[in-house]
Amino acid sequence: MGFLQPNLPDLDLPTWQRGTRRERMRPLVRHFCEIGFGSPDVVTLVYVFKIGLYLLVGWLFVLSTPGIDGFFSVSDWWRDPVVFYKFVLWTMLFEVLGLGCGFGPLNLRFTPPLGSFLYWLRPGTIRLAPWPGRVPLTGGDSRTVADVVLYAALLVSLVVAAFGEVPRWQVAVALGVLAVVALRDKVIFLAARSEVYGTLAVTYLFVSGDQVVAAQLVMVAIWWGAATSKLNRHFPYVVAAMMSNSPVWRFGKMKRRFHRDFPDDLRPGPISAALAHGGTVVEFVVPLLLLLVMGDRSPRSPLS
Repeated sequence: MGFLQPNLPDLDLPTWQRGTRRERMRPLVRHFCEIGFGSPDVVTLVYVFKIGLYLLVGWLFVLSTPGIDGFFSVSDWWRDPVVFYKFVLWTMLFEVLGLGCGFGPLNLRFTPPLGSFLYWLRPGTIRLAPWPGRVPLTGGDSRTVADVVLYAALLVSLVVAAFGEVPRWQVAVALGVLAVVALRDKVIFLAARSEVYGTLAVTYLFVSGDQVVAAQLVMVAIWWGAATSKLNRHFPYVVAAMMSNSPVWRFGKMKRRFHRDFPDDLRPGPISAALAHGGTVVEFVVPLLLLLVMGDRSPRSPLS
């Protein structure tokens, strides 16, 4: 695999095209198990840069808080709940801009590497209302100028809410705009990962003594929901595919070990099964420990 060139299956294309569907799939699946997606190394660096950008901008939002100073003085402010909520709001903004988990070539988005704001700021593009026949003023499937304004208002409200002191009313405004946008286009609601970050943002509206506990309960519910979804027989297959596609494992010999008997039996092997079930146990146990284990839970400073 090169820095700029992909690693593609070595096929005699005319012969491959004459094969049955099963015969055409066999070399492609074997290639994926041993190589993965085959993207060039520069793609991995793009994702590393994106993660660095996410951390840097989130860090700058944190440093905009009155009373929090020092770019490298993390030990002075990392326990402040406002830091947690700023990253919640920033992450929602990051996702709804299209920079999050649906970004880039590994999600089959190449040129451009994202859609999101490129579509949602353009009138005439498709939208998908959740209940067009039940909620007034939400019918139709074409984006209007009002929809564009609502989406832009969501972006601005999240930036404003994450900057400075974070008063509750600014978070409430952002959540209100999100709710209105969701009634017009549920795709934007889902793209913002509202089931996670929107729910966490709601806990910010609670009184100071209940905010952190409410956020902990939300995280337990999210982690346990994710863990429960993995209580099945197919999750080891997911892990085997993820490991085959991981840029961490640089050699095919290691990737072959995630399967039972490469290249003849490509079902997940014992290592994939152990990682799958072990990860499920971690998702059940760790949030429970974080919720129940006693410690110093007093915030560094009160939330505004």
